[in-house]
Amino acid sequence: MRRLRKADFTGRWLFWGLVASLLVACATTPENRLDPETAVHDAAKLQKIGESHLAAGNYAIALKYLTAAEAKGHDTPELYYDLALAYRGRGFTEQALVYLRKAISLRPDYPEAHNALGALLAEKGLIDEAIREFTTALNDPFYETPHYAAYNLGNLYYRQGNYTKAEEYFRQALQLAPNYAQAHLQLGRVLENRGDKKGAFSEYKDAVAYAPQWAEAHFHYGRLCNHFGDHVCARYSFEQVIKLAPESEMATAARNYLKQLGATYPGGIGQ
Repeated sequence: MRRLRKADFTGRWLFWGLVASLLVACATTPENRLDPETAVHDAAKLQKIGESHLAAGNYAIALKYLTAAEAKGHDTPELYYDLALAYRGRGFTEQALVYLRKAISLRPDYPEAHNALGALLAEKGLIDEAIREFTTALNDPFYETPHYAAYNLGNLYYRQGNYTKAEEYFRQALQLAPNYAQAHLQLGRVLENRGDKKGAFSEYKDAVAYAPQWAEAHFHYGRLCNHFGDHVCARYSFEQVIKLAPESEMATAARNYLKQLGATYPGGIGQ
């Protein structure tokens, strides 16, 4: 059974991984519109259908199929991991924790589950336990996406104000995945907090290059473009923020920057 991965570019803990090979999109087939208790009798097939809904973000439907698979005695670590993802997607953190621990109890060398467990523990403020889980994932030589665990460790230390450790782990994440935009952005924040605006500018620039549709990257890049006097660059990035996330607080701040720059923008910016 392939492990499900899903992208998260929101700046939260990276509970999911990056989509490497999306499972077959079954959501439009007649079979998927039927009751999982009566339509499908094979537990592995139920899990596969549940995973397709999970990949599409249909968490409640995914849970119907995944719990049906569990009811048929399909007690694999991969199924428990899928159930944890689905419960987390629905906002049921405690159930997600239970299933992640079940997955790890069956398969201690399950780095994706360790990383996900670390993310939930970090959300609950259990920092030491979260560090242990992230580190376990990062140190697993068979973990296909260790940069997520390195990022999570960096983000944890960043939130604690430990910029030295945060920089160490963000740089490690980038060694593992040089085009990892989120790590570039967070490293930029670390460097800016340490007074290295030129270094931060370079990281924000890379974040925009690798994720040109990411409003947050444009916002921070625009700020430092403005700081260094490149008003053309600043104007473009702030306009991108407004285009990509028009109702966000960043867009409001971007409009204010544009007004200060004397820019004009559809809707009355700068007028």
